This record gives sequence, C-alpha cells and structure tokens, in this order.
Amino acid sequence: MNRSLSLLLILLALLLSACSTGGSGSPTSGQASPSAQARVETDATAEPTPSPVAQEPTETLEPDVTPTEESAAETDGTEVVAPEETATAGPEPTRRPDSTGATSEQDVVLDRLAEETSELRGLPIKKEIQEDYLTREQLRERLAEDFRKDYPVAESDAEERLLKAFGLVSRNTDLRQLYLDLYGEQVAGFYDPKTDEMYVISSGRKLNALGELTYVHEVTHALQDQAFDLHELTERYKNQNDDATLATLALIEGDATVAQIDYLRSQPIEFQQRIVEAIQEDQTSTAKFDEAPPIIRETFIFPYQEGEIFVTRLRDGGDFDAVDRAYKDLPTSTEQILHPEKYVENRDEPTEVELPDLGPVLGAGWKKLEENLFGELQTRILLEGEGEVEQARDAAEGWDGDRYALYGNGNRDIVVWQSVWDSEQDAEEFASALREYDEARFNASYSEQDDTLALAGANQVALIRQEGERVSYTLAPDGALAEQALDAISR
Repeated sequence: MNRSLSLLLILLALLLSACSTGGSGSPTSGQASPSAQARVETDATAEPTPSPVAQEPTETLEPDVTPTEESAAETDGTEVVAPEETATAGPEPTRRPDSTGATSEQDVVLDRLAEETSELRGLPIKKEIQEDYLTREQLRERLAEDFRKDYPVAESDAEERLLKAFGLVSRNTDLRQLYLDLYGEQVAGFYDPKTDEMYVISSGRKLNALGELTYVHEVTHALQDQAFDLHELTERYKNQNDDATLATLALIEGDATVAQIDYLRSQPIEFQQRIVEAIQEDQTSTAKFDEAPPIIRETFIFPYQEGEIFVTRLRDGGDFDAVDRAYKDLPTSTEQILHPEKYVENRDEPTEVELPDLGPVLGAGWKKLEENLFGELQTRILLEGEGEVEQARDAAEGWDGDRYALYGNGNRDIVVWQSVWDSEQDAEEFASALREYDEARFNASYSEQDDTLALAGANQVALIRQEGERVSYTLAPDGALAEQALDAISR
C-alpha cells in the first residue's frame, strides 16, 4: 500500500552504509543496523512507502533502498579522487563540456563511473546520462511538489484511513507528512524515469566515496530505463495490484543494489577505507526512519534488501542474463521475491481474488475509497504487529492471493478483506493468527457464532469466516453492517 514507492527510483542513505559494511555481496562482513539500512536514494519509480496495502508507483520521488547506509544522502563535500586512484582502467569516457566549452574534472569522474557501471552491469549507454545535484532543502521542495501533483490528498487520506482501520499506524498519524519527512531525511539520490533526470543529494555539489556508490546505483537505473523502459514497468499495475508493483520494484532496486556491490568489490581497499571514513563523518539523522511504523519502514526497505537476495539468486554466481530476462517476465508477487524458488524453479502465480461492489448492499452514503491487496509481505508485517515474528511469518507463508476494500460514510469506515491460501491448513493458521492480532489490539475476545468468529470492540465489530482455503474478514461500526458485508463477499 505504498503509494510513495512508485514516485521515483531512489537510494536510501541507510542502505548505502549497509552495502559498504556488509551484505551478501559486500567485501566486508557484518550487517548494518536496521536504521543504517533505511536511508534512501531516490529513484523516479518510487512513491511513499507502501502501507499495509502495497501501493503502486506514481511519478514522484521514491526512496531507493540498497544494502548500504545513509551516508550518500548528504556528502561531506570531499571531492572524489581522480579516476586512476579509485578504479581500474576502463573505456575512455565521453567527456561533456560545460557552458564555456571546458570539461570539468568532476564530469570526467562521472563519465568514468557511468562507463564502469555499464561494463559491470552489462547494459550499454544508449544515450547521454544527465545528472545534477540537489541540496537536502531542494530535495524537500521537490518532494512536496511531486506529492502535490502525483499523490492526491484524497488518495493519501484513504490510505491513512485504511492503515488506521487495520491498526498499522496510530490514530494521530498524518501519513502524508510522515512520508514527506521520511523521504526528506533518507533520500540520498534518485532517478526519474519519466524525465530521465538523475540527482545526487549533496550540499557541496561534489561526491565523497558514499556519493560515488549512490551515483553507481542511480546510473544503473538510467541504464535499466534505456534498456527496459522503467516507466512502463512501474506503471503496469498502478492502483490495481500494489503487491505486483512492489515485486517489480524489488527486481529493479535489487538489480541496482547488486551492481552497486559489484562496483564496491571492484575497487581497491583504499576506496573501502574512504567509505568507512565517510560513514563515520556523516551526520544525517535517521530519526524519522527509526520512528516510522513497521508497515512503512519494512515496505520501504523491502525492494533493496529482499530484491538484492532475489537478483543474486537469479544470477547464481554468473552474469546478468537471467536478470535481463526477468524484465520480460516480471515477478508478480512479493511471495516470489521472498521465496525465489517460487519464481525460479516452480513458478507459483498468485490466485486473483475479486470482491463484489458493496455499494448496493451497504446502502446510501457508503462510497468505496480504496481497493487493492496486501500480498504475503504486508500480511506478514500486519500479523507481526501483535504476535511472535516466527509465528506471523509461518502464518503468512501459505498466502496465495488476497483483496481488500475500504468503504467510507462520513467518518465511519467498513473494511472487507478476503484471502486464499495454499491449503485449508494454511487458511486455518492465518485465521488463527488474525484472531490473535485483533484480540490483542482491541483487548477483547472473539466468540464463535455458527461458522463465524465475532469480536465486539469499542465502536467496532470484526468478523472472521473460514471456508476451506478461503478466509473472509470484515470490520464495521456495528454488527448488522459487518454481517451484511461479510455475507456479500462470502457468496
């Protein structure tokens, strides 16, 4: 449900540190802390972070998360050393003259980085890559403008109501401001596939070692765009299937993260030492990321962390040929990203779930505000909110498809959610975990009423009904509305 993730393709600063200090492909050992893995580099295919309902990409700044930490977001102003000091010899770069006809040393460095990235990733530079710098204040101004154009208030309000109904964010959360604060803090750089613009966040218009890694990540996005048309890929499921969009982002961001790690491994030890120094000197805050609810924080970083694992599995120690083929045969669910064997070996395509229009059932005044799906990832995050992590993951692993809808009437909301599972036992495990989640957050108990579980909380009635491999759920202001909605989606 992360509408913000599809706004731009970004790189998180936290992620940069993680990439430089550890990760599956990194030359050093050790894992970065969760907060260290959260800083974002922005990409033009990102959007605000997916809430419990994964949201489709919109043309706005989106955090790009990689297994590195946050340092690339705001560089320390130290200029990257000359090409021969940081990299092995590569193809002669195309040098771009400035307005005076001269070519700056910085442009030479950027050209060299683009050429090396192209060679490492195995994607040609088909047209000149244009880049620029933004200060963090300029980034925040751009984010506000992009959100205004591409993330309508009605859309963010509906997402916020849905998250609150499911207990995924607190009642006093201002979701729109939360996204703006989070992206403003964490974005280290971004590529916008709609405009072909690429930016690195820097106060001094220069790159330090972490900024160099950020540039490599974003250049990879530019190369992907030239080869595969990222705008079309990220818009394919817009506002229809947020889980599939999140899976697509995991391929894109995982690919860029792996290329970034390959670049890091190709550099001399002195470069790695400069990265450590840049991380130590970096003063960028991670407060907003650390304070964000799990549904925002974990969805935010999923494309980078799990995407890197997924792409590494596709490569299987070889080149990027299998990764290139995946752009022609996209993963269709976060389940396939979390369990790569369900994409690589025995393809497990999700079951499509359809919900009826409840307008005629609910009566006058009720309007559908939101409809989409959670997928395995966000279902798991929801269940983890009030239960044991391992139990929640086990309960979510049997996911085979789902669909939810939010209806509003003034300040009253009705939520319906139907899911299908790999087996009846998987459905039973999920229904049990969902029951425990509601009982903990409402501090009330479900009771059995024929084939339905019912819970009456403060101004809320929740119903759960399992029928074989299918589980139906409703949350409404009173019992009559809850029963009407449940009966309608259970037919």
